[in-house]
Amino acid sequence: MKLEDAVAVFKTKAAIADALHIRPQNVAKWRDTVPAGHRVQLVLLAEGKLKASPEDIATWREQRSKLAQAIRLAAPPVEIEGKE
Repeated sequence: MKLEDAVAVFKTKAAIADALHIRPQNVAKWRDTVPAGHRVQLVLLAEGKLKASPEDIATWREQRSKLAQAIRLAAPPVEIEGKE
């Protein structure tokens, strides 16, 4: 996905950063292309005004899976009352 396509939808790079909850300086470093990890997020946030490739979707799913695994590993075990 080209950065100019995302800017056409979100109007500014600052608005893209705000939508992704990242710093505007990070968006400024992208040059011409949106990084794969952010493409699907922007597609979802743009409500169909942007498109993602199957490769972008696969990358996004893999990153989400790794993040979920890391969270599970970092979270302390939870005891549920009434269960032994």
